[in-house]
Amino acid sequence: MMDLVCVAADKQIRAALAGLLERPRALGIRPVTTEILLHPEHDPGCFHSPALILRGYRRAAEHALILLDHDWDGVPTASGADLESRIDEKLGSAGMADWAAPVVIDPELEDEARRFLAWKSVVRDHEALNLDAHQRREAAQGEKASDDTVRLRLHEAWRWLLVPVQHAADGGVGGLEWDVAQVAGGGGDSPAALVWQRMRSNEHVVARWSPALLKMELDRWFWKDRQHVPVKQVWDALCAYCYLPRLLDESVFTASIRAGVESGEYFGYATSVSAHGRYEGLAFAAPADVYVDEAGVLVKPEAARAQLDAERPASGDAETGPASGGDPGSGPGREVGGGTGVDRPKPRPPRRFFGTVRLDPLRASRDMSVVVEEVVQHLNALPGADVDVSVEISATVRDGVGETVRRIVDENCKTLRFRSHGFEEE
Repeated sequence: MMDLVCVAADKQIRAALAGLLERPRALGIRPVTTEILLHPEHDPGCFHSPALILRGYRRAAEHALILLDHDWDGVPTASGADLESRIDEKLGSAGMADWAAPVVIDPELEDEARRFLAWKSVVRDHEALNLDAHQRREAAQGEKASDDTVRLRLHEAWRWLLVPVQHAADGGVGGLEWDVAQVAGGGGDSPAALVWQRMRSNEHVVARWSPALLKMELDRWFWKDRQHVPVKQVWDALCAYCYLPRLLDESVFTASIRAGVESGEYFGYATSVSAHGRYEGLAFAAPADVYVDEAGVLVKPEAARAQLDAERPASGDAETGPASGGDPGSGPGREVGGGTGVDRPKPRPPRRFFGTVRLDPLRASRDMSVVVEEVVQHLNALPGADVDVSVEISATVRDGVGETVRRIVDENCKTLRFRSHGFEEE
């Protein structure tokens, strides 16, 4: 039995599909055995009688595809999604819903994108083209119409969401699977925004994570016979393995840790572990500043509680006042220096940070993301932090900056709301 039988509406679709299936390695799939049929009635035939040509292949192929164009004479709807839905109904009536599926190809997207860019350049260069008011208005309307069409085509083309998932049960992990969902367009949202909404609703991305759920994962995969686990090890695993929850970003992880530490129920947090096994900077049932690094660890609640109990002063060691003959300068929380018996307040931690770094202009985007991840992110995580990041750009061009580049840079700076920018002769 072959893997796939395909019905193509025309020779162009057949040739494109054949070329695609000849490159399984580029697609990340195994080689596929297939037969591609050409429907004698082309697009209308694929729409009106999709099951007729496939009837003899029901037991000869594992799956079937019907491929047709989005636009053809007599097409009953302007929506590719509607076309696929109607073909699905016809296949269902023929008992092929679980075996065959339609794919509507939109060849107009590339052409419409070119048309939009052309209108956009006309609107941008209206002064150089010496357009009058009527022509400028016509160009603006053309740009808007093309923009709306491109957005519609993008929604119809990019609507399939594939999410890798793994299921864990009884201490074992199943194979990698793909959760496939169709993302509905509309509402003026971008495809990325629609994907985000769908992933949140399906819990494929977690924007808020309960510390109780974090503790469940720690008990299941990390702690086992250990009293603590490095914070970075947990975060790296969450980013790497599909059977673990997929968090939106690192801030969701650290927020869950802070909430769990402060509650005093789930785990403790220590900034490091000494050579003697003592948890340095241990926080449990108290607020904590959490950092995702190699040194910080998440501590089992019983281990955190044991250390805190062992280091808590005994009741007989309570502060003794002058009436009992004790030294008024030797009580807890007071340091005695040189026999003076005066308090030495603990030094205040620094309250301000500043830094300047030079970035490679050819790799500024990459380098800036590293700066944000390694420096800015840690400062933003501090309670009450007010972080200000400014970017200063200076460029000297030997042969001068041309009018086109000046206009583009000036418009982009205005769009990005630069506080100040400009060009000068020297």
